[in-house]
Parts: sequence; structure tokens; C-alpha cells
Amino acid sequence: MSSTFVPLYTWSPAFTYGMYAFFCILAALFVWKLVPETKGKTLEDMTALWRNRQK
Repeated sequence: MSSTFVPLYTWSPAFTYGMYAFFCILAALFVWKLVPETKGKTLEDMTALWRNRQK
């Protein structure tokens, strides 16, 4: 990110911030939909969860 920010910012600040915002939203949606909650679960519970999701 740091190596692309300055060249993109000099080209178009609005595009640069918009692009980074888009990728942040995309990452948040990925985590929300595809990464399971692990709070309070044991390692064995997580193993079973991933096995069930792969089927």
C-alpha cells in the first residue's frame, strides 16, 4: 500500500481514497460472510467447523 499511495495520490486523490475504501469494504464483506466466529470455541470445535464447511 505505501508504495502505491504516493503515485496514485499525485495522479488523483479522490480515486486513491476511493480505491482504498473499496478494498476495505470488500475485505469487511469477506470477513463478515466467510470467516466463522471463533470466540469461546476450542481447537477441536474449530476443526469440526472447518470439516463441516468443506462438505
